Amino acid sequence: MTRLSMLLLLALAGRASAQAPAPAGTPPPDSTVHAGRTSGTGSLQRLMAEADSLLKLRGGSHAENAQLYLAWNTPWGMKRAERTRMPGCADSTASDTLYLSFYPGRSARHFTGFTGDLDFLATGQDTLGPWWHMESKGGENGGNIQVDWGPLPDIPGPQPWQAPGHGFAILERTPSAMRLRLLFALTLDNAVRLDSTVTYTLCRVVVRHRRSARLAGCGQPVCVKWTRATFGFELKDEPEVRRGERLVSYGGPWSICEPFHDEPSTRAWKPKPPPSK
Repeated sequence: MTRLSMLLLLALAGRASAQAPAPAGTPPPDSTVHAGRTSGTGSLQRLMAEADSLLKLRGGSHAENAQLYLAWNTPWGMKRAERTRMPGCADSTASDTLYLSFYPGRSARHFTGFTGDLDFLATGQDTLGPWWHMESKGGENGGNIQVDWGPLPDIPGPQPWQAPGHGFAILERTPSAMRLRLLFALTLDNAVRLDSTVTYTLCRVVVRHRRSARLAGCGQPVCVKWTRATFGFELKDEPEVRRGERLVSYGGPWSICEPFHDEPSTRAWKPKPPPSK
């Protein structure tokens, strides 16, 4: 089961278990599904069975026309959007903002969220300096990367959310790469319809400059790659997408990203092993 489906099921199960017990003699509730809404624990199995049937009718999970977009300053395609960012490392109060957008290329009745892997890759024979050690526990620059999930009034462009959801960001690091794993999910009650022709802003990643003067690595050339994403077009219908304008540079010209166009560089990712106990 995918991460999105699992999170949705946990939310549904939690809501069902939180319902107050009915008085003695009360008829059992109707557990049918109406417009994405559920009631009663029996509806979970029914909901999953319905999702399987609909997925078969659609010929499986697919999104051939979907595109991923990365841009600094503002979302891709908007005024001031850039694919290159030269950080002002001397200013410890500054920050750099990266927007993640996507073009669905297909419609959806209930868009339930997305997952993504965002890689910050050292270039050449370089390794990431301690400024990039942003893990919250033990990193020299811990907490200096932040993900803002929607819906927020100051995030530009259409957002595919009508209510707050559940957002998670997990950071992994090797000597030459930092990976930000993203997951955002809504319950079906709060999921909205997607227009196949609209480019949506999913979230923004803010890189802060606190401690920039004390730590080496802020200005080193790094390529940022949105390696992969999955989109919850419907429950259990979560195709993977690896195409679009998904490379931007940081601290150097966009040409430093040329070696990262091919997928073998993505398959070579080896996350840091867990600490031995």
